[in-house]
Amino acid sequence: MKRLGTWLGLATAGLCALGCPGPHEGTADSGARDAGRTGLEDAGPSGDAGVFTDAGVSTGSLDLTVTGLPGLLASVEVTGPGSYLHDSLGSELLASLMLGTYAVTATSVRAPDVMADTIFDATPAVTTAVVSQDKTTAVTVPYSQRVGSGLFFVPSALTGVISAYDRATLLDGGINVAQPAKVTLTTLLPDGGVWVGPEVLALDPAGNLWAGFADESSGVEGLARFPAASLGTTAALQPDIVLSPSDAGAGLLTISFPKAMAFDSKGNLWIGNCGQTEGLLRIDKASLNASGAPSGRLWTGGAVNCPNGLAFDKKGNLWIASCGSVPTGIFEFTADQLASTTTPVPAVSIVSGSANSSCPQNLAFDAQGNLLVTECSGFRGVAEYPAWQLADGGSTGSSNDPTVLLKHANFTCPTGLAFDNASNLWVVDPVSKTVTGIPAAQVQSGGTIVPISSIKIPAVDYAGPVFDATPANLPLVH
Repeated sequence: MKRLGTWLGLATAGLCALGCPGPHEGTADSGARDAGRTGLEDAGPSGDAGVFTDAGVSTGSLDLTVTGLPGLLASVEVTGPGSYLHDSLGSELLASLMLGTYAVTATSVRAPDVMADTIFDATPAVTTAVVSQDKTTAVTVPYSQRVGSGLFFVPSALTGVISAYDRATLLDGGINVAQPAKVTLTTLLPDGGVWVGPEVLALDPAGNLWAGFADESSGVEGLARFPAASLGTTAALQPDIVLSPSDAGAGLLTISFPKAMAFDSKGNLWIGNCGQTEGLLRIDKASLNASGAPSGRLWTGGAVNCPNGLAFDKKGNLWIASCGSVPTGIFEFTADQLASTTTPVPAVSIVSGSANSSCPQNLAFDAQGNLLVTECSGFRGVAEYPAWQLADGGSTGSSNDPTVLLKHANFTCPTGLAFDNASNLWVVDPVSKTVTGIPAAQVQSGGTIVPISSIKIPAVDYAGPVFDATPANLPLVH
């Protein structure tokens, strides 16, 4: 496929700006930095804390073995007596160590990919080892792939199923070809019944998948967390945490038909309510660790009536898409305003009123700070507001029209959207039942797109999809 080959060349060429390895990531075999350190030297330019011992002081060794990282560098920190600190990138022998207990702490490693990085976690993340006189103590750090990482998750409110597609399925899908999901998760209520109604998904910093539910037939609604370790196998899946609505006073509920979700940089969860209680809800991070009916801060009225989409920019400002309420448009609340207990006046209002911007559905920022919006009314497609236009309050002269419009026959009422690592944009349309990939270059240029590929999902409804892992260059919680 000539089109696919051209896109892959462009995507690979731009990958280093988008997801290249950091200090603890790479493609070399696990290696040893400072292997055979004596531990008797001063701290050098490597940044390791020196261990000062006099001749005749008893010492021992630590034999560190890292497993499960195919062609990747580890991220392991060893700390111990005498303010000892050593960063290790792989298996190595740490010699001439002071006697005592050492902590070996491993952090997650990302394997870069053109679409979605694969995450490797160490279990357990922290191991202790005792170094004894004139002995070598062995300690192993076992990494394994996080099972859901590398996948694109799409919810279906019609069936209660969350479908996951890998890179090969998305890229080799052709145009409007039905492709089977790599993973199909049937979401279950705690009592075992199918929980119909997942419309929007979000990943928390630990890679757990959150889904917002509003089962209109049964009236059951809430939020459910599916642990990261359970996302990679086809199964009927029960959540490990369920958050139910609580009474917010004045006849209001906290969680009420959640239609949008986003985590802020502190790990708090923001929710767009579109049910009995319309508004914007914040549930603090501390309330997300156990099932129950958590209280939260609820904004109501004005621009926060039934938020369809939520997105944070790189400065921590929150942007809201609102359609079907008054006013309709796109609104910004600054990071400082988010601490308010009452609904503030938006710092920026891009109020719809033209044929080109009339029913914003969902939002996503790209790496350059441009805002992409799915539209479903006078214009049916994807609109782009460049960063300069957002800074100008959404104004281009006397118009709030977006600068770039993206069109395709599949876009009959697009809702969800998500960027991959190469800044290609993937758009869910519940009317045409498609997921369509827009090449990064065309995201910027606009017009009628030539898709990377598109796949048919017969049961898809209004859907907010996510890539796992979320691209490292985007303003999302990682």
